[in-house]
Amino acid sequence: MPARLLGRDQELYGAYDRLNAEAEFRTGSALPLLATGIACYMQVDPSVGTSIITGAALVFVSGMKRASEASLLLLEAIRAGRLESSVLEDAQGIVDRWEKVIGDAYK
Repeated sequence: MPARLLGRDQELYGAYDRLNAEAEFRTGSALPLLATGIACYMQVDPSVGTSIITGAALVFVSGMKRASEASLLLLEAIRAGRLESSVLEDAQGIVDRWEKVIGDAYK
């Protein structure tokens, strides 16, 4: 879906790409930060390790929130008509065929 935006709507693609890149960065940073927190907990001081582990969890959650915002941006673009979804077009085709079958059955 985002590839469809690349040539059509640079502004929308840029907004989506920024949110998605931020989400990937945050979720990708969480695991090394977690490992650092565990190492600090075991080697340095449990309170320092706990603080870092808590920070890693918060970074991961904020990354997931950004990923959700990126997906929501695409859904809003579809709803506003700025982007077309082949899945929705396929679903509409199925509904249209089903209505025709039902309509023909009751004639």
